[in-house]
Amino acid sequence: MYNVYILDVLEDLMEAAYFHCEWGISWVNNQEFITIQFQYPLKDELLPNHPFETPVYVYQLILYNSNAIDQLQFHQSHTIPIDDKQGIAIGELYCIVEYTRRQVAKIRLQLHEQPFSEELNLIQWNNCEYQRLVQTMKQSGRYNPKRVYFPY
Repeated sequence: MYNVYILDVLEDLMEAAYFHCEWGISWVNNQEFITIQFQYPLKDELLPNHPFETPVYVYQLILYNSNAIDQLQFHQSHTIPIDDKQGIAIGELYCIVEYTRRQVAKIRLQLHEQPFSEELNLIQWNNCEYQRLVQTMKQSGRYNPKRVYFPY
């Protein structure tokens, strides 16, 4: 039996989800983490002080090998530890993608509620909400427990 890799499943899940922004997945060999980057263009009507260029809000989701790295800290990001020996359930990856999709969908509303600044973190990871999503998926029988692994 062969291992299924996080990158393959993650790319399929991301393509199936409809994000209201551009996104990309990056993995560099010999690194112990996968980066999912979201870029949300901020419309001119929300930011009248930028007449010549459209600013972009960038958010990163980092999946890292918890056996190799203690903790990663990045600005405008959320980090998720994954044991490289145990991997992560496909259902868990689905919940990560779905929860993030919901958060990205709220960005426009948040920009109308508060003015944009470089320090503004439009996506706040709420672990209680995320765990509710995981439990809902498990209770409905839609949580896939099959494990996937880092590609090394």
